[in-house]
Amino acid sequence: MASVRHVAWTLLVMASALLIKRHVVIDIVAGAALGAGVYAVLFRAVAGVEPDSEPVMETLRIRTKLAREMAAKYAALAQHDWRARFRELATFIGLAAAGMALSIWRARWDPCRC
Repeated sequence: MASVRHVAWTLLVMASALLIKRHVVIDIVAGAALGAGVYAVLFRAVAGVEPDSEPVMETLRIRTKLAREMAAKYAALAQHDWRARFRELATFIGLAAAGMALSIWRARWDPCRC
């Protein structure tokens, strides 16, 4: 259910649109109807599964097992290889320097001078 603040904010936005004379009443009514329809579709009550049902508990068990198995791989991702990062940085700086040099060379020797 929408809170009083949300309803008040919506009414203020609708009033401001009318008061600055950028819209007519039919625009506000159509927008409100569209908004109510979208709200009804997106926030409708969905029949849920009981939190302690067997499928939910099995899913939780599988997720826990996978998390334990992947702990070593996650730990490896958390470690930084500074030498590899330095090589990557040096490569990117070299490529940037080569690109700038090529651009300058082309600008100096371009017969078009466009």
